[in-house]
Amino acid sequence: MFLEQVELNGKLVNRFNIVDDDI
Repeated sequence: MFLEQVELNGKLVNRFNIVDDDI
């Protein structure tokens, strides 16, 4: 379960990183 949580957090971080790149 912990690994799944980390994987989900990683996906969210990747999304935010993409948004930051657009700025």
